[in-house]
This record gives sequence, C-alpha cells and structure tokens, in this order.
Amino acid sequence: MQNNLLTVVKQRVMDIFNDTIQRHPIYRKDNVRIRHKLASDKERPQTGLILQGASSSRIKMSADDYLTDLCSHTTLATAGDHEGVSVEWAWEDTANVTKKVEGEDVSSSLDSTRRTFTVANTPIASGFGNTKKATNFQQVVVRVNGEKVLAAGLNADTGAVVLQSPAPIGATITVSYFYKNIDLPGFYFLEMATDTEFNITPLHTVKDEVVIETTTGSELSASLDNSNVAASVFILYTKYSEFSEKLILEPGVDYTVEATGVITFLAALKAGTTLYGTYRYQGADRGPFVIEHERQGISNAITGVTMAFGSRAIAGDKQVIIVTDERETVASVYGGHYDMSFDVQAYARDPQTAQELTDHVIEDIWANKKEALKFEGLTIEELDASGESEEVYDDGTGAVYFQHSISLEIMTEWKKFKPHLLHLENFNISLHRLPDLISSQLINNRIVDTEISVSGKELEIIYPKVGYPVYF
Repeated sequence: MQNNLLTVVKQRVMDIFNDTIQRHPIYRKDNVRIRHKLASDKERPQTGLILQGASSSRIKMSADDYLTDLCSHTTLATAGDHEGVSVEWAWEDTANVTKKVEGEDVSSSLDSTRRTFTVANTPIASGFGNTKKATNFQQVVVRVNGEKVLAAGLNADTGAVVLQSPAPIGATITVSYFYKNIDLPGFYFLEMATDTEFNITPLHTVKDEVVIETTTGSELSASLDNSNVAASVFILYTKYSEFSEKLILEPGVDYTVEATGVITFLAALKAGTTLYGTYRYQGADRGPFVIEHERQGISNAITGVTMAFGSRAIAGDKQVIIVTDERETVASVYGGHYDMSFDVQAYARDPQTAQELTDHVIEDIWANKKEALKFEGLTIEELDASGESEEVYDDGTGAVYFQHSISLEIMTEWKKFKPHLLHLENFNISLHRLPDLISSQLINNRIVDTEISVSGKELEIIYPKVGYPVYF
C-alpha cells in the first residue's frame, strides 16, 4: 500500500463518501453512491456523486527523507531470487503481541506453603504491548477472596507468583496479568500457492536451551526439546556458571546431532558444567491462508504479526518474515507527507436534492469521520462546497442535471522501510582455561607469571553477509 499511495487514498476517500451516503435512510434506499469519472455504467443514475479528479503534492520532512530507525519483533526479507512483492510489509499486530488475562483462578495451583502459585500463560509481560518480561510484583494484580493484595515477587518465565503471607485455607485466589503472545522466534517462509492463497513453513530459533543441567563427564548422549533440527545452524557449549566463559563444542569432533534432536557425544564433557544448545528446528506447516481482496491485512497466519498484501500477489512468489524474541532495530524509516486534493461532484435531477446531498456529505464527514480518520494517517484539512452548475441531460428536451462541486483537501503521510538484516551466523573464538595461558614458577616463595602464550587456533571471526539473506 505504501507503493501506491494515491490509488489507496483515492479508494479510501470513495469508501468514506459511500459510508456517509449510507447513513442517510433515503439515499441508502435509493442506492445512491459515489462513482469514478471513468465508470463504465451504461446509464447515468439520477442522483449520486462523481470523483472527478485527484492530485497530490509532496511535503519533504528532511533532505533525505530519513525519519528514524524502527525497533520491532518482526521484519520482512526476500527469499532466494524471487520477486518478493506479494507482502508489502509485515508489522507487529499491536493488539496481539501481548494478551491480558483477567481474574484467572489459581487457587488449585498453590504449593504446600500456600504462598506460591503458578499462572497458566507465560512468560508474564510487563504490560499491554510491552513484551519485556515482568520484573516486579506491581505488574500483576492478585486478589485473595476478592481483596487486592501485593505479591512479594514473581518469575516471569515459569509464571510463579509469591504471596507475602500464606493464603487462608479454602481461599479463592485470582490474578490478572499480561503475557507475551507473539509467535515463536525464527524464520517464517511464505510461499504463494496461487495468486490468492499462501502457505507458511516456520523455522524456529532456540537460544541457550539447557540440555544437561549438570554434566558428570560420562554422558554418552542427550536429547533436545525439539525434533526436525537443522544441523546447519547448531551450537553446543558448556559453562561452569552463569558468569563464566563459554566452552564451545566442535561438531564432528566432540559430538554429532541427528534431525530427531538426539546428540551423541564423541568426547567426554567437562564435569560439573551446564550444557546449552542454540539451534533451529522446523515447525509444522501452516495454511493455506486466503487473500480475499487486494490491500488486505492478515493477522491469523503468524500470531502477533500483521502481513499487508497489496495488489501484486503472484503465484510462486516467496518471502520470509523474521520474528525475534526481543525487539531489535530492524529497519531505517524514510517518510514524509503528501497534500492531496480531490474534486467531487454531487448531482441530481432537481436542485434541492443536489443541495441536500452536498450538505449531508459535508456535515457527516466533519462531524463523524474527521477525528477517526486521523488514526489512519488521514488529516482532513478542508472540505467545502465550492460551486454549483447545470449540465444538459437531454439535448432534445433540454433536461438538465444540477451539480454541486465539493473540494476535499487531505494530508497523509508516507513511509518506506529499508531493512537492515545483518545476521551474525557464526562467531567462532578459541577459548582457553587460565592454566593453558599462564606458565608460573615459584621464586622466593612467590608465584611469578613468567610467560603468557596462546596455543591452538587463532581468533577466527566469520563476518555476516550484508543485505537481504538468501534462502533456498
């Protein structure tokens, strides 16, 4: 839609006028509506409106049209050498990135201390539209037997909420909270099956999954939480503690992994560490989803994401919608304003009807449409009846149409998004324990570091590819 701004706004203007006409019972009964001047009607209706013309002039907001950077959970990319024009943009679905639960009864989930309960939906979010994990008790509302109480703490990931004191036996405990509702992070491959239908294949991303809580050093195998694993993007590493360095395992030397998610260890793990996995796995296919009309937004294919389809959907086209766990800077935003002018003619076979139709349209749009349209980015600056005239209807009889001119001035905004799409696919650093780096000796009863040497592979960084990622 951003690529065909004048066309889209013109259609929206016609929708506004038609909706306004339908609010009048007589015009609704007579099926009065607005038509384009090039309409192919064989006979001209007795009463109606005609959109005679539209024009626009650009208002620059800056020298290069740059506005800001966009932070979002989602961005749009092309796939392989396909055109990538079917989806014009993909944005967060503001109403669904978080969901509110009101008065959930958690009485049955109390633990033995009667102080801790667990909510049904996780992770708990900070608030409406705020997908950051909740960090304090004020972000949930707890009631015990209808009385509001303050929680002592919570765990957003597990959904555990702690009361300040044990709940009375038999008490009813309810909680209200927001939870993060956007779909799993990863790459959602969209393919147009026809010009009006598409399917989606997800490739989910899992970061820092705990595969083994504490290693013994004698493990022969382990299993991931998911199957259909993509071995091309797979990292295993161990850490002694949350703050220690990662010790990255080398595939084919330290382990092998199967598509089923089963890991076989080829070398003994360091004992007393935690084994983590970062990988991608393919989810179940989704679809087909139907595009019912041009310039449609679809929000039911990927939860928390709205995809806008324009007028260029084509069978065989492929695109990728990238969803991230946290909001990231995904694109540079360029934009500005346009002043648009529309000339409309109200006509009827008698002058009184033409005048009443004109008055009704202007009054209703000013009173009932103007403020609401601002939320669509359309600001009505002027709406005036600029003149009246007569047009011959029948040369033989001299019958005429009576016309009133309506001039409409709208200011609207335009935006273009230039995706960043910089992904660090592989970051490989050789890590060494302290004894491997420092050779020490005892001199005068003091340990003295005499030499620092790095053995093994040198620092190796594989830089990301710049621009649109290519998928096959």
